[in-house]
Amino acid sequence: MAGALGAPATIASGATAPGRCPVGARPAIVQAYADVFGRSSGLALEQRASALDRADEPAVRALLERAASDPATASTTVTVVRVRCPRPDRARVEADLVLAGVVLPDVLPTGRAVRRAGAWKVATPTFCARMTLEDPSLAGRCP
Repeated sequence: MAGALGAPATIASGATAPGRCPVGARPAIVQAYADVFGRSSGLALEQRASALDRADEPAVRALLERAASDPATASTTVTVVRVRCPRPDRARVEADLVLAGVVLPDVLPTGRAVRRAGAWKVATPTFCARMTLEDPSLAGRCP
């Protein structure tokens, strides 16, 4: 039985097991969340928009502009805790809300990320839910 103990099997097709994310997805998703929800990073609006799905839609863009310019929320951010990918282009993201440096676990509902044209982005409903949590008057302003 020469050769029976060979190299470990690999998946040549690039497919992933259910719940496992494609290679490189997790850091890209964490970065997208940081770009959209990080308030102290000093990113330009266009950089934030590039990490948000459907940021070109007027209602989404207006909410992003409001969030980026609101000084009252400068100390609020999100920290990604867990990422699972039910499909190669979709992810479920568990994250903690961080308010003035205090981690508030289990406050945010499970979010999502989507892969569009090869780039991971925060899903619009996740962004809208997060912004509405911060300011309930925003409910209904986002698709």
